[in-house]
Amino acid sequence: RTNANNNPMAIWHDTPITVEDVVNSRIVADPLHLLECVMPCAGACCFIVTRADSTNTGDADEMLACLEWILEQNTVSGPYMGRVDPSKIGASGHSQGGGGTLMTGRDARITATAPLQPYILGGLGGFQSSSIAQQRGPMFLVSGSDDTVATPSRNQQPVFDDTNVPVFWGTLQGATHPGTAIGSIGGYRGPATAWFRLHLM
Repeated sequence: RTNANNNPMAIWHDTPITVEDVVNSRIVADPLHLLECVMPCAGACCFIVTRADSTNTGDADEMLACLEWILEQNTVSGPYMGRVDPSKIGASGHSQGGGGTLMTGRDARITATAPLQPYILGGLGGFQSSSIAQQRGPMFLVSGSDDTVATPSRNQQPVFDDTNVPVFWGTLQGATHPGTAIGSIGGYRGPATAWFRLHLM
């Protein structure tokens, strides 16, 4: 409790306990007393999730503009002020946005990426294939086994083969391209969230 008493943000700030308090607290599981146990509590952690309000996300301009806005909000009076950790930033997007994720991944501020079924052919939306080998953090690359738009052999295999960072490639069985994009990204949500929890929390 000493550390809590020294931290004004702690739950038990200004509530000292003595050895007698511990010994006299109720038994939780013999021989442990209540005040010998770690108090269960959840820390205040979250992800700030934003999206590019554009149909042209392949060049990363929209993603990086959004990042700049969030980082600016961290310095001005408001709900984000002082609450954004600029050392833990991830990027993710689907299809053309997956290409934009690869372009964004070149930025030194990006900790980890998760391009979902990235479409990388023909420079769509300003995508540059050279970005694949210019990544700054580990990547969770995702494919759909039934994707006939961003086919894994032509769109994800080159990323896996040519990237310069550690990459984990997962394929969701039965996933199509448009079926994944509609709604909540379906079966990709859990693994992508776990990836970012691992690298950003």
